[in-house]
Amino acid sequence: MKGRWVSRPGSNASTREAVLSALRDSKGALDGYEIAKAARVSPLQASRALEKLAADGLAVKRDGIDGLNDPSATFESAPAGQPLI
Repeated sequence: MKGRWVSRPGSNASTREAVLSALRDSKGALDGYEIAKAARVSPLQASRALEKLAADGLAVKRDGIDGLNDPSATFESAPAGQPLI
């Protein structure tokens, strides 16, 4: 049976890049489910990558439950994809 999600080599870095790319290509804030679909990864993978991107200043978390990998939280790319410092 063919899976819904695409397995990517080197999963952590590849997932992070796919999620960041999907986030940058979006026209506004998206939730983890929408980003997961665009990046072709599972919602849990997307949520984990988004939390790490937000911690690194590459994404902005707009809402959701703090401290959890919450796929319903919305995120958007930091301005011009640059870290927020």
